[in-house]
Amino acid sequence: MKRHFVLALLISFLTLSAVQDAHAGFADDLKYTIAFGLGSAILIAPEGFKDGYDPSFGLILDVGAAKNIVEVSGSFDYNFYVSNGVEANDINILTMFLNLKIKPLDTTVRPYILVCGGYFRSWIVDTGQTENVLGYGGGAGIEIAISKTQNLFIEGKYIQGRTRETEQKANTEVLPIRFGVSWSIQ
Repeated sequence: MKRHFVLALLISFLTLSAVQDAHAGFADDLKYTIAFGLGSAILIAPEGFKDGYDPSFGLILDVGAAKNIVEVSGSFDYNFYVSNGVEANDINILTMFLNLKIKPLDTTVRPYILVCGGYFRSWIVDTGQTENVLGYGGGAGIEIAISKTQNLFIEGKYIQGRTRETEQKANTEVLPIRFGVSWSIQ
């Protein structure tokens, strides 16, 4: 539990160090980015979660740096799933991930792919059951420029948390979809 959190902090520190080094070498082309999005997510595994919970409400905050076609960022993504059963056992999932986005086109409508990994926390509100584990995933999105510094975006991901390993059961798998706005500052 603690080593996953320490690993996430170490990755964040290394990312910030790399961004600072990159900034020192070619600051003219480096852009800082911030994004905020809202959306939903579906629990797709394990089986009991998939059938017992409605799609969630979620939000994401993403802060990073971009140069040419590559963007590196850190994100905080939160999802809240309401139980559709008789008992109130709502689930929360929080991820703090390092993201690598590749944006191959420099056009008004800009598709991208991403990979992500870091800290994955899930907890059931009413029972107090909590898991703090390693999470990872990938996805794709589209940015649409609305000004020189602002973009609208839609993004979908597949995320897996290495939960329930001690019980030899399926990991928690989530499909979040986000709509939002991003800003870039040079």
